[in-house]
Amino acid sequence: MRNLFFSAIFFGGASLLVFYVSEFGANVPINDDWDHVETSLLWIEKGISAGSLFALHNEHCLAIPRIWNHLILLGTDGNFKAVLLLNAGLAVLLLGCLIWFISTLRLPWLISVVASITVALAVSAWCQWQNLLWSFQAPFFMLPLFVFGSALLILRMRSDLTAFVLAIAISWLSIFTTGNGLFVAWVLAPVVLIRKSAAKVESARLWSYAYFANLFGVTGIALWLISNSSGKSYGSTADLVERPGQVVFAGLSVLGSVFAPDRVFKGENTLAFAFGSLSVCTALSFAVMFWMARKRVDFIALGPPLTLALYGSLSVAAVACGRIQLLIGSPIESRYQSFAIWWIVGSLLFGCSLLPRLHGQALAFGNALICATALALSFRTLYAMPLFYKHGQNMRTALAGHQEIYRNAMMPGGNEPVEKIASHYGADRLTQNLEVMGHAGILHPDLIKETADPKPETGQRTHQLR
Repeated sequence: MRNLFFSAIFFGGASLLVFYVSEFGANVPINDDWDHVETSLLWIEKGISAGSLFALHNEHCLAIPRIWNHLILLGTDGNFKAVLLLNAGLAVLLLGCLIWFISTLRLPWLISVVASITVALAVSAWCQWQNLLWSFQAPFFMLPLFVFGSALLILRMRSDLTAFVLAIAISWLSIFTTGNGLFVAWVLAPVVLIRKSAAKVESARLWSYAYFANLFGVTGIALWLISNSSGKSYGSTADLVERPGQVVFAGLSVLGSVFAPDRVFKGENTLAFAFGSLSVCTALSFAVMFWMARKRVDFIALGPPLTLALYGSLSVAAVACGRIQLLIGSPIESRYQSFAIWWIVGSLLFGCSLLPRLHGQALAFGNALICATALALSFRTLYAMPLFYKHGQNMRTALAGHQEIYRNAMMPGGNEPVEKIASHYGADRLTQNLEVMGHAGILHPDLIKETADPKPETGQRTHQLR
């Protein structure tokens, strides 16, 4: 019965994610997607080179997403909706890992129900709409999956060698995924220590030393990449020294944004700040629970949620420092709110993993705290569902408009509409990209103007790039 319940929750959440992308996603590149398009065009013409693979996009090294997008575009003749569906697939895999983890804990039935439903809602929360409907956002699901999925595997693999090699491989893959991939290597460190302490052979200790030596190498490469960024800056760690109060306010507002989605959408962050402060207090309460049960703790169960919570909190801190100019008195971008989801879900599951080790008043307090946190997150997520669908509909309408503009880009007068949606790429550059995409075979029919065949005897219609 329990397995049937967990399966139903998983398939319900997965169906929602796939439906959302299928219903509202569109096959059209937008904004920074053109970076991937231009990279693919370069690789089709000249082949993959180290310089183009590891080139920075602002402060981000996007080597893994570039390969990901290139292969998908080649295999689907330039269908960006296939990339969106793969983004949804990453979210589904992450949801599967989270639900499976809950099913392995010896929790009371009510707590299992509440936690599972909360997690399913959180992965498909309002703040995920941008990650689901913009193909460029794959790393926003990829990295949490790397963090939580690899933590599960590292702690449960039979072979110490395989476990530590996986940890090292994931730490390197992550820094070539996006800027905050740097945090993955650090948040996996507690998992490596747990694995080392649980191992019964000396080789595990040597492998853990290798991981920490690798950790500093990964950090050095990541910091070197970030320091060579030539993109526009919206803040820096210097802001933490010059205006620490604003940075803290911004960080706590991001942490609490998922509890006040309607307010932060309007640029009103005070309520989000209050909820963010409350979420920190909740996490501290879970830390007290850990201290009370420290002699009976199952560290194998604690590791994965701890990594997810740490990843979310460090990512929020990076956003607060690196995007401070965009956060004060302005709407908090939904993609940044998704970092708060991982912080809250990680903290919640951390508390759940402690419950089987608590007794008496501590157990009653833990049950109440977990239920209160889960119900608050679930309620606010359901409350924001109309926003989730409204933004999906708005995005579908906007992207349909983009498609029509690109279809007519090479028609007389087509440059002016392109200029309005060209962002920092420029109309001439995008029009040229469309033409080259056509020659390279990755301009999907959705982006080609359909015209009548001038030969009356055939009566056929053809797609032409004009």
